[in-house]
This record gives sequence, C-alpha cells and structure tokens, in this order.
Amino acid sequence: MFKFQKQMLLMAFIPVFIFFPLLLFSINLSSSLDSLLVGKSDSVRFEIVRKEVQKYNYDNFPLRLKYSKLLLTIAQRLNTDRAKANAYYDLAYSYEIIGQLDLALDAGFKTLEYATKINNKRLLGFGFNEIGLIYSSGGSAEEYDFAISYFRKFLSIQQEARDTGEIAGAFSNIGLMYLYKKEHDSALYYAYKALDLRLIINQKRSIPISLGNIGESLLTKEGMRDSALACFRKAIDYYKDMDNSYGMNDVYTGLINYYLGQKDYENLKYYIDKQTIISKRINTRQVTQVVHLHRYQYYKALGNFEKALGEFELYKEVFDSLRNDKVNERIANLQAVYDLNEKEKEIALYKEKEATQKQISENRKQRIIYLSIVSILVVMVFIIISISLWRKRKQQEKIHEIKNIAHQRERELTKSELEKSQLKEQELHVQLEYKSKQLTTHALNMMKKNQFLQELESDISDIRKEAGEEVKSKLRRINSLIKRNSKSEKDWALFKNYFEEVNKGFYERLNNRYQGLSSNDLKLCALIKLNMNIKESASVLNISPESVKTARYRLRKKLKLKQEDDLHIVIQSV
Repeated sequence: MFKFQKQMLLMAFIPVFIFFPLLLFSINLSSSLDSLLVGKSDSVRFEIVRKEVQKYNYDNFPLRLKYSKLLLTIAQRLNTDRAKANAYYDLAYSYEIIGQLDLALDAGFKTLEYATKINNKRLLGFGFNEIGLIYSSGGSAEEYDFAISYFRKFLSIQQEARDTGEIAGAFSNIGLMYLYKKEHDSALYYAYKALDLRLIINQKRSIPISLGNIGESLLTKEGMRDSALACFRKAIDYYKDMDNSYGMNDVYTGLINYYLGQKDYENLKYYIDKQTIISKRINTRQVTQVVHLHRYQYYKALGNFEKALGEFELYKEVFDSLRNDKVNERIANLQAVYDLNEKEKEIALYKEKEATQKQISENRKQRIIYLSIVSILVVMVFIIISISLWRKRKQQEKIHEIKNIAHQRERELTKSELEKSQLKEQELHVQLEYKSKQLTTHALNMMKKNQFLQELESDISDIRKEAGEEVKSKLRRINSLIKRNSKSEKDWALFKNYFEEVNKGFYERLNNRYQGLSSNDLKLCALIKLNMNIKESASVLNISPESVKTARYRLRKKLKLKQEDDLHIVIQSV
C-alpha cells in the first residue's frame, strides 16, 4: 500500500516537472527586442524617424513617404502641436515629389494650422513656401497666382527674420511665376531684386539663375535684347567657374533664342553646337530633346526643310520616349506606394496574430500552474481521487484545445478569403485608374499633336508664298505627310481601345438606343463622355470649333432631342 502511494505521488508531480521548464523558456523568449525603436520613448523615436525621412530627399521617394506616415503616427501619439507641424511638413514634401498634389496640399495646410497654434514663424514660413511650390507644379495661370500669394507670405516672414538668402529665394520664386505667366515686367522686377541680394551676400550658385531669368524676360522687350545677351554671357561665366553643365545648357537655350530672333545664323549654329557638346556630357534625354528642337528651328530658319523634318522626327521620338517614361514612372511610384501599404498591413496583421498567440500562451501557462498546484494538494489528501480527476481534466482540456484549433483554423480561412477578395478589388481599382490615365494622356497627346501639325502646316503655307517651284514641290509633299498624319486612324483606334476599356459597353448601348449613328457621331459622343468642351473636341478631331458645333447640332437631331434636353446629360447617362 505504501509503495502504491509513492507511485501515485510521483505521478502527481509529473505535470510540474514537464511544464515548469517550458514556462521559463517562454518567459526568456519575450525579452528579445523587436526592432531598433523598441524601448525608446516616443520623443526619441520621433527624432530617429525624422532623420530617416530626410535621408531620402532626393531618391527612394516611396520609402520617404512610408517614413513620413510613420513620423505622423508618432507625432499624433506625442500629441504636441510642434511635432505635428513638423510631421505634416515632411509629409507634404513627400506627397509633392511623387506627384500626389491634392494630398500634398492637405498636409501643407495642416502644417500651417499647427505652426500657427505654436506661433512658430519659421515653420509657418516654410509651410507657405511648400504650398507655393505645390501650386507652381500645377501649370495653370490660376495656380501660378496661388503660388505667388503663398510665396509673398513666405517673403513677409523672411523679411521680418532678416534672412537675406531666403528673401532672395522668395523674390526669385515670385519672379519665376510671373515669367511662366509671361508677365515680363513683374518677372524682371523680382528677378532684379533677387539678383541684388544674391550679389550682396555673394551667393555664387544662385547669381547665374537670376541672370538667366532676367535674360529670358529681356528677350521679350523691344530694344533690350542686347541687355539680355549681356545677362546670358555673365551667367555663362559663373557656370563655367563652377563647371556646372546643367546651368550652361539652360543659358545656351537663352542665347539660341536670342540669335534666332536676330536671324544671326552663324552665332546660332555656334551655340547649338556648344549645346550639343554639353548635352553629351549631361547625357539625359531631356537635354537631347531640347538640342533636336533647336536644330529643327535652325534648319527651318535656313529653309533646309528636309533636315528640319529629320530633326523634328528625332525630337518627336525623344518626346514620345520621355512621355512614356513619365507615365511608367508615375505607375511605378503608385505601385511602390501600394506595395508599401500592403506590407504595412501584413506587418500589422502579423503583430495582431502574435499578440493573440502570446495571450493564449500566457493563459495556458496560468492554467498549467493552477492544475499543478491542485494536483499536489489533491495527492496529499486523497491520491486515487486526485489521479482520477487529473486524468479527466486532461481529457477535457485536450477536447477543448482541439475545438479551439478547429475554430481558429475556420476563422483564419474566412479571414484569408476576405483578404483575397479585398486585394482583387484593389487591383481592379488600380487597373481602372491606370486605364483612365492612359485614355486622358492619349486624348491630350492627340490634341497637342493636331495643334502642332496645324501650326506647322500654317508655317509651311507662309513659306510657299515666297519659295521657288522646286521648294514648293517639296513643301507640298511635306503638307501631304502632315495631312496624312493628322487624319491617322491609328490614333483613333488606340483611343477607341483605351476608351472601351474604361467605359465598357458604351458604344454597344449607344447603338442599341439610337440607330443610324456614323463613326464621326460615335467619336463626338466619346469626347462628350470625357467632358471635353467644343475647343478641345475641335483640337482632337482636327476640325474647326464651328464644325464641332455643326456636328453637335446634327447629333442632337439624330438623337431626336428636344430644345430643352441637355446633350451632355444624355450622353453621360448612356
């Protein structure tokens, strides 16, 4: 009997011997560091992440955006206006450099909001300047006006702080906006003010920029072209001292425009050759594109239309290549941002799952400790009953654990299916956005191409009036090529392909609802569907605005619309 009791006591201690080492092992695992930021305060984390953000001011912009978002999350936890102001400023710049201007503006205005709360004029000024830079990327006169208003606010703060370098930069930015708007008197005024300050503080890297801007504006003034030439030559001297090929290339463009206007073809060729040499050093397609454009202008001015056409074709080839690269770069940036967001979701999901597993493990350890203690007490009171109860409990735990595993697997399967569905929906959304951008880009390219061909045809028509019969014959052949190009159905076929991908079934529904529509009617309906006005439609169709109005009137008759019916609303409802 005594021997039997010893065996029962030993069996009761077995759970303790098995689970106690496991308990110690799991506690040791939890002490490992997860990342560099673990164990740091949020204020220290904020400084670490901000340094990481600023490492990527000139490359890896999607990663910069990811760190900027993390910086904002830490700032919101800190819940201080200073941290939020700095975080939103970095986020605005991150959105600006990847082209998401609406989000950049939202972040820029948040910067102003929090900088105003803490009365930090320095940060407020940089916020004004960033919003000005965002608007300057827009390309419209209205957006340039907005940019000017915010650069003026930045200027006011820097004047109060007496920061000469930043004041000169503000004057330069304001002048550049007026130059873009072709308001050359105002552009000259601010460019001269920027130049005066930069000369005072001997800001050698920026002085030639101001000289170049002044030269560009002076070229438009009667009697001031020689002054423009002097500015360009001074700028060249500065850039040569700094061995700045990019700066010299920009000034060569100004000199080429000067000699083209003067019809001084000898000096014009000299500077085009200079720019050609510089372009090989810089070795970028943007600069190569400019060189081909200038060579086209040179040969056109000489009347050598065969070489002019060859240079124009090279220019167009590089132009198309750059346009495609910009589209691809935009898509790549969006894809990178999308991939980073998905990776963040995966990390968050993993951490949530890890926390759940940790909680389950803790619960299991507590249950084991409790059962061990109960087992020891029961053995001391009544060994046989203890063993019987212990076995029964272990069996119940096993059944419960099996059920939990089954439920957990069922939940994981459901969650996986939901994630796959969401991912598929997001992929379809990204594809639709990409196809919409392809359609818009193609329509704009058709518009610009037809406008350019019309201008080229007009120039050739003027030249024919003064040309000999041999040149007239060549010009007629060029005119024929232009007309064939402007009436190319290849562009429309590609346009139709992009349009049907974005607006599936549009042509089928239109033909089913309205009988007897011609191909030209269908083209006009597609342009109305894209919200193009009469002038834009005329450019795409390569006809006059009056012809578009006539075509719309005939279309209304075919659709049997009443006078009060809105053609645009009818087409949008198809």
